[in-house]
Amino acid sequence: MKKYFYTFLIFLFVMFFASQNYAQVTNLVVAGASPGGHFTLESGGEMTWLYNVPNPGDTALVKIWIDLNGDKTIDSGDKLWQQLFQIDGDSVGQNGVPDVDGKANGSISLSNFLLGLAPADYILEVTNRGVGQKVAGTITPLTNVGYTISGKVIVPSGVDPANIVVELSRNEQFMPFFWDALTDAQGDYTIKMTTDTAGNPWVLQLTDGQFPGSQITPTNYQVTVNSNKINKDFTVTISDA
Repeated sequence: MKKYFYTFLIFLFVMFFASQNYAQVTNLVVAGASPGGHFTLESGGEMTWLYNVPNPGDTALVKIWIDLNGDKTIDSGDKLWQQLFQIDGDSVGQNGVPDVDGKANGSISLSNFLLGLAPADYILEVTNRGVGQKVAGTITPLTNVGYTISGKVIVPSGVDPANIVVELSRNEQFMPFFWDALTDAQGDYTIKMTTDTAGNPWVLQLTDGQFPGSQITPTNYQVTVNSNKINKDFTVTISDA
């Protein structure tokens, strides 16, 4: 009896080990850079990535981190900007972003995706069943600035006013459909964008999840972008509950 029991345990161990090795992301390339490399992209530029998953039709989780301490490692000093799913063969992107080739072939890619990310260091991480790869990079400031939107995020005493993400967004049929900024040590921010204002009015707000359970006043601004805008301030009130 013990012989069969031990044989069964060994079988389970082998199957678990094999599944962990088979479930992984390989050959990740982000904006031309591979793991260990470093990509550089201007704010508003075209973000591209491609990678392989072990099984056709697999789903990958893509996380984009703001590397606040610039150490090219995901740690407690960093801030998760966005996470989304990407399904091999899904050309629509119903659960996140599309797979460009639209084929369930184990190869997933994204292109023609303009991102108005705030200038900063970033890490893009892709995982499949918890195993994956990551590439670090830098978003540089927009060169040809058309308009600016600025203001201040006011936070309670004891709350760090730095590195809060403020976003100006429009309908996703336009690209880029958002422009971001990070607040400085005083809570001040300036969003820089091009002269492309199609889709007016835009929505200005703090991105979701930064102050769970708190009240943001105002929730957002409806901004018709036709000139520089100032004094677009937000106040964060932390709940006592």
